[in-house]
Amino acid sequence: MTQNARPRELVRTLVRGRRRAGVLAAVLDTGVPDALDQEAVPLADLAVRLGVDPDDLRRLLRAARAVGLFVEEPPGWIRHSPASALLRSDAPGGLRDEARHVLSAWTRIAWDGLEHSVRTGTSGFVHATGRSVFDHLRDHPDEAERFHAFQAEVARRGRDALLASGGLPTSGTVVDVGGGRGALLAALLETAPALHGTLFDLPEVIAGVSRPDLGDRLTLAAGDFFREVPAGADAYLLSHVLHDWPDSRAARILERVAAAATPTSRVLVIENVRPRSGGGLLLAYLDLQMLAAWEGRERTLDEYRDLLRGAGLALTDVRVIDPRGGMTMLTAAPEASS
Repeated sequence: MTQNARPRELVRTLVRGRRRAGVLAAVLDTGVPDALDQEAVPLADLAVRLGVDPDDLRRLLRAARAVGLFVEEPPGWIRHSPASALLRSDAPGGLRDEARHVLSAWTRIAWDGLEHSVRTGTSGFVHATGRSVFDHLRDHPDEAERFHAFQAEVARRGRDALLASGGLPTSGTVVDVGGGRGALLAALLETAPALHGTLFDLPEVIAGVSRPDLGDRLTLAAGDFFREVPAGADAYLLSHVLHDWPDSRAARILERVAAAATPTSRVLVIENVRPRSGGGLLLAYLDLQMLAAWEGRERTLDEYRDLLRGAGLALTDVRVIDPRGGMTMLTAAPEASS
């Protein structure tokens, strides 16, 4: 191996990453993972199930097998590999929702605008489309469904550790600010019978929520958290909300929450807190995506403390939920009562 063989291979791997992602996107969009059974299927039969040309499917699966998805064994018969099996919609602990979210059109547009974002500090997505990501999702229900499905998956992944942390409310009232379809709030209500919750998000998001099993313990409220937040709750929960926004907008959200809170309310912020230096690749990716999509950012603990203080909230507790990704729960209270 020549002296520069490894660096050359690294660069080539990075350059070809988009092609690999394109293969994965086509595999998902054509529906191959769910069309395959547990056993091997003749490629011709698989093509009929998917409604595609067998030769074109063979060409796609040739590339997919080269990157580790699917197995052709015996020749002409296709079955799942351990990796491709994770892309089935019914796979326990699967990665289908994450893959569909990461490969969505809006994320590709945002990342294509990354250079613009780095040069200007503004959203590459807005630069390319003239509108915000949330405006785009409102007009593209299929992408919105992918977005909310992944948010629910994120909530499920962190649910047990969050519930075990002891920092979440178990009684009284809680408002989940920007809570999406309510996966985290529903988990809270299911485990805490004395707790009542309000799910607060945009009207088009709330319109897609239905949890009759929670009865009158769950209230649905639509609105804009830059303008007003439901008042008088014992606790306010903001899970992976603030990182979507630049400091000025994140501060505005916290100001609205502080205005709605009582002197004894708690404000619970769940975010992937960035270390002062270093940090893993996942956080670096997230930080850039927040920049390119929304002009947001992943923040350090000191930066969150400053944001809270600027809204009249004092940080009172810090609990690291997942050290690997930095997921942390910050508890704050109105300064007069801290």
